[in-house]
Amino acid sequence: MPKIMIAEDDAANRDLLSEMIRSWGYTVIEAQNGADALERALESRPDLVVCDIRMPILDGVGFVRALRRDTKLAALPVIALTGFDAQDHDAIVSAGFTTYQSKPVSSELLRRNLERLLQKTTTDREVDQNRRQ
Repeated sequence: MPKIMIAEDDAANRDLLSEMIRSWGYTVIEAQNGADALERALESRPDLVVCDIRMPILDGVGFVRALRRDTKLAALPVIALTGFDAQDHDAIVSAGFTTYQSKPVSSELLRRNLERLLQKTTTDREVDQNRRQ
């Protein structure tokens, strides 16, 4: 079962996202900020991260930049959650997020994004394994 990390500082939003994603059959790992998310990503190796942009200690942009520097986690798909203004868009693109989704979160769109990105990750791994053989 794929593991999805939710990095969100607002406890109510984190609980809502976690409950929704668990109801779709995924395992959920929760993180309260970017620093917590980075530590948990190194420990638990999630298959995908859903990450708020604005968080204390280490924001979403700092988290993704750190993730992209780690060779073991650099390819991890990360969906940015944002209220989306022009400043967020520039930060999302430059930081290396895989895609973004505006708040309030559409459960239907989030589910499609999760399925699409997890399928792509699985396909990419299979291609890499075939190349090594």
